[in-house]
Amino acid sequence: PVQVLLHPCCPSTSLPSGTLKRSKKEEVMELICIDIVGPLPVAHLGGNRFRYILTWICAGSHFLGAIPLLQATAEAISNALERNVIDVFGRVKEIAADNASQLRCASFVAWCQSLNIRCWHIPVAAPWRNALLERQHKSLKSSLKILVGSVEHRWPGFSRKLP
Repeated sequence: PVQVLLHPCCPSTSLPSGTLKRSKKEEVMELICIDIVGPLPVAHLGGNRFRYILTWICAGSHFLGAIPLLQATAEAISNALERNVIDVFGRVKEIAADNASQLRCASFVAWCQSLNIRCWHIPVAAPWRNALLERQHKSLKSSLKILVGSVEHRWPGFSRKLP
């Protein structure tokens, strides 16, 4: 009897509970999230001295990529993305980035516009919007620590073997 009375008037009993999932499923390589890890211990590989890792993740497939960088400049980031992501996997439609100065500068924005890529920045007040990539940084650092062992300067050689 109580169920009959509550059912028509109480919205909490008639509506399903909400979900935490995005309403729109991203296509593969439609949106990638990027971030910089570092500075890390200086590592030598082929005569280069690496200090940073450019991480990226596809929002549709959750495929994670890690690219060692000599320096964290807009030019180095755009070159790395073009050589290691766009040339390999094809053009992306959107790039989501945090508010790092290298990712907000005019040269990076111009590079995105030249390839017809929409670049948007995650608001400072909402860092959880890049949580997909930020969560992977912990496992990336743990994996590097295990692969490298006690020889810290070897990490660039293992960046392609990360999960």
